[in-house]
Amino acid sequence: MFECGDPAGLIAYAYEECDVDVRRQVARHIDTCPACAAEVSALSSTRAALGAWDVPEPEAGVGLSEALSLALASPAPAVPPRWYQQPLPAWAQVAAALVIFAS
Repeated sequence: MFECGDPAGLIAYAYEECDVDVRRQVARHIDTCPACAAEVSALSSTRAALGAWDVPEPEAGVGLSEALSLALASPAPAVPPRWYQQPLPAWAQVAAALVIFAS
């Protein structure tokens, strides 16, 4: 059963992946609901644009496996540790111990 604004139902309708009964319900509904009609129109135009898109060919000379191998072979940039990852100086450790054990 389709309900107004149901995104799964509208997507199934736009992609023609729903039962005939649900398709009829959605078709009747979008005749009277401008919001759902606009959503189906947007979904349909997006589907058409994606269908017309041609996947670009990779550049000659470097395949995906070669590019991945090169990326894995290069060393990762050195990242300095953050302040909370560095060890505390001895005086700070003593001060913390005094605060904890003084109470």
